[in-house]
Amino acid sequence: MGEKVLDNIQADTTVYDCISCGSDLEFDPASQALKCPYCNTIVEIEDDDEIIEERDFFSGLNQTEDWMDEEKERVIKCENCGATTVLDVKVTASRCAFCDSPHICEVKEENERSSIRPESLIPFKIHKDKAKSLFKDWIKGKFFAPKAVKEEYILDKIQGVYIPHWTFDSQTYSRYSASIGEHYYVTVDDKRVRKTRWHRESGHHEMFFNDELVNASKNVDQNMIEALEPFHFNELVPFKHEYLSGFMAEKYGIDLEGGWQHAKNDMEREIESTIRSHLHGDEIRNFSCSTNFQDVTYKHILLPIWVASYTFNNKVYNFLVNGQTGEVQGKTPIDKLKVAIVTILGAGLATGAYFMLDAM
Repeated sequence: MGEKVLDNIQADTTVYDCISCGSDLEFDPASQALKCPYCNTIVEIEDDDEIIEERDFFSGLNQTEDWMDEEKERVIKCENCGATTVLDVKVTASRCAFCDSPHICEVKEENERSSIRPESLIPFKIHKDKAKSLFKDWIKGKFFAPKAVKEEYILDKIQGVYIPHWTFDSQTYSRYSASIGEHYYVTVDDKRVRKTRWHRESGHHEMFFNDELVNASKNVDQNMIEALEPFHFNELVPFKHEYLSGFMAEKYGIDLEGGWQHAKNDMEREIESTIRSHLHGDEIRNFSCSTNFQDVTYKHILLPIWVASYTFNNKVYNFLVNGQTGEVQGKTPIDKLKVAIVTILGAGLATGAYFMLDAM
């Protein structure tokens, strides 16, 4: 059956049921619309020209709001890893998307349902089948993975999850000081001796940070998340429940204040690195820097990630696929024999090179 496109959607209506056959509509990464998996009817997501706003950080510290549509979504919580997830009421979830535990239960408490509403999200662009294909290509390219894992793995699960993040903007003003050492040489008893001449240097530094990204999930490996970057923020769209249809959305485990502390630490490290790069000298000691953060704003955003796992030799390995770009990151078993062979060959080549240079 060919695709049928319906454009006459009321602006104040959220459509999840297929108008043609009554089946459940799901967000389709290819068309960036809701699509019926049975009759291929496509329902466009209303574009209401809503502006994605930066919100004042201090005003947001005490803010909570129920951003769920209770008729369409529910909250489940894993009793094993603590992950709290929002999903469609018609989606059956028997295991946790993050730790694969069967110990999940529906959350009824109000304090678990309310939180800061996501400001925006990047919709999934990579379909589930494409994510599986990208994983196959990725694991085939892992040289140190055993040959068997590339042929005999069992893909257990793959679930599209919107992972919560914070972004922060801030104008910063820093005062710094440091001891700068410059080397010079003198001759003592016919020997050249290095000495250091020290002077104190201080100054001011201004720097603006835009969209400093902080992972707000406690259930996804931070290093793997960073390896999935970059995400293209020019494709952010205002949050709408339609984008969650057929997917999950994790609720943040790191709150706004905790997220700011992560961002602030990252900003301070970058400020120090930038200042040090402009200090001219052979040595730098006693560096100190005090920074004033002004006009701090934030956004709560959701980023699309395929959370998946596979089994090999009765052990579960996790991997992630960037749902926007297709970047894959994960862990694989290591063939120790391959590692040993490469190590021996490397040592042999190094020894050979040494003797060749020694003979020249």
